[in-house]
Amino acid sequence: MRLPVKNAEIPPYFRCPISFELMEDPVILSSGITYERSSIQKWLLDGNRACPVTRQALGSCELIPNSTLKQLIKSWSSSSNEE
Repeated sequence: MRLPVKNAEIPPYFRCPISFELMEDPVILSSGITYERSSIQKWLLDGNRACPVTRQALGSCELIPNSTLKQLIKSWSSSSNEE
């Protein structure tokens, strides 16, 4: 489900560093960087074992939901659509 955003510039920290799209299901990788779940899952399924941003080897491929960022994006999206 894509969050609709009318005439608003998406803050860079709401964009996935892989797809550059607005994140809907942000997850944190062991490197501490947040990605859109589908984008980082594809990265890992392609056999990559380094963080796409930092290039450091990953100690774990566990994806941890970033609930705080998800709520911030929802809030921002709602307020952007009210304008």
